[in-house]
Amino acid sequence: MSLPRHTADASLSDWLAPRLLPWGATGVPVGAMVPTCYQANVRILHRMEDGRRWHDIATANGRVLHPLAQWAHFFDTLDHPNLWPSEGHLPLPDHHALLAHLAAEGEVTYAVWDGYGFWGGGSIEACNPDQTTYEIPIPNRVPEEASPTLVLPNRSYHLFRAPLAVQEIWLEGQDLEQSANLVWPDDRGWCLATEIDFTFTLLGCTRVVADAVLAEPALESFEVGVDDNMSWAGDTLNPAPGRL
Repeated sequence: MSLPRHTADASLSDWLAPRLLPWGATGVPVGAMVPTCYQANVRILHRMEDGRRWHDIATANGRVLHPLAQWAHFFDTLDHPNLWPSEGHLPLPDHHALLAHLAAEGEVTYAVWDGYGFWGGGSIEACNPDQTTYEIPIPNRVPEEASPTLVLPNRSYHLFRAPLAVQEIWLEGQDLEQSANLVWPDDRGWCLATEIDFTFTLLGCTRVVADAVLAEPALESFEVGVDDNMSWAGDTLNPAPGRL
């Protein structure tokens, strides 16, 4: 499968910003990440690498799994570095299961955060065996002088075009798998949003699509509202971990 092609066509994404809510001082509403123009919004919880789900951990730790549940609130402290779902990346099994319910004619637009290190350019510092350092140049893997095409108040993104598929590799020579942060078809019938710092993906869509995704046994999902708080503060049913 050929790689998605980079595009600087801002008209593909200029519909997004007017339909997004602002990030709040005390939280991040659903509508700040996925446009508010949809009939329904679904929160898809990312599974862990070993396949365990949020339900498994919540039950084991005596916590409540609910639409606004936060992973960190399933524990007494934050001292569990090896027990965390995929953050900012839609795991492959979830990705396949979700795309089975989404349709698009022709190509779709993928928006990928410009802060990922694989874009290249500049250099990194490396160490010799004697601990002296030297610089290794990083090839610039986006078109020369290309700036992010989609600029939102809190994030900026490069845009790509390709048919709807599980796209995780964006540039030749890149070996880091990373799902897009935003995906939408040309008719804007749905929009996927995977915020870089969160362990879930949001889907804005029609009522019919939402019902199908919510009924999909391969996914762990909940319906949420545009004003629901997706930050840690949004989980008011489970106690916050000790350091918060």
